[in-house]
Amino acid sequence: MISYSQRPKIAYYTISDPLDKRSWSGATYFMGQAMQRNIGDVHFLGPVKIPWVLDKTFRALQKISRFFFKTEWIPKYSLLKNIYAARVLKRKMKGRAYDFLFAPAAASELAYLHTALPIIYFGDATYKAYSDTYHKEFKNLNSFSRWEGNHLERRALKISELVIFSSHWAVESAIKDYDVTTNKIEVIHMGANIEKVPEREIIFKKEQNEILTLLFLSVDWERKGGDIAFNTLKHLFASGIHARLIVCGCTPPPQYAHPAMEVVPFLNKNETKDFDRFVQILSTSHFLLLPTRADCTPLVN
Repeated sequence: MISYSQRPKIAYYTISDPLDKRSWSGATYFMGQAMQRNIGDVHFLGPVKIPWVLDKTFRALQKISRFFFKTEWIPKYSLLKNIYAARVLKRKMKGRAYDFLFAPAAASELAYLHTALPIIYFGDATYKAYSDTYHKEFKNLNSFSRWEGNHLERRALKISELVIFSSHWAVESAIKDYDVTTNKIEVIHMGANIEKVPEREIIFKKEQNEILTLLFLSVDWERKGGDIAFNTLKHLFASGIHARLIVCGCTPPPQYAHPAMEVVPFLNKNETKDFDRFVQILSTSHFLLLPTRADCTPLVN
């Protein structure tokens, strides 16, 4: 076990903005803040902005793949994009001394980083497990794009000194599909991605709510099982139970409409007003519905 006589200096390695509570459902933000409070001095390296020339090139390649080959190519897993991202992040590290590097949800951009620092990688899925589970996004993926994703994942896991996943499901894939040895892999579950735990009197406001209130919290209606939540509301009404469904984070397709359903399309937790509204919705709902069809770790908010 590594011990430090003083607070360690941590390079926090992400391509997205680690101070944006919308990135990875806020997980990268809250992990960074927790590390700053409890572990060491955190230097946030992200975000990385992809130049417009590269962005235009990736969009063009994606269209070419669709038009000529009738297949999908995903720029997120492009070797070129992630080699560029690694170089940008490496430049941001130049001239600074760190004890280790922490890379949450950053396998692709981590793969081509050349550093002598110990690397701790945190993820909620491997590329193989993710692509096998999220069928819609990867349904018509071409073989080269699939190879890119697996190649980046394998390199990232190989160069990491410690690999942490949020579930045993992801660990099993890392061991089986990428030959990660069990002595460098751990499971640590994610904590709540909210700024603070509401006071008891706020939490129990739901006791003052006489209408049975269900909450469906998601940015993806289909994948998270929004139709199941909707049918639950209909079933309750058919059973003579007066209920209410709050859909927060997305807009349901037009065929899903009900007088007892309230839609709150999007709340930005970076904004105090929206965050307070988010807490108010949570504190007055009796049941949080999680009818998800595909999820790595249920980051429902």
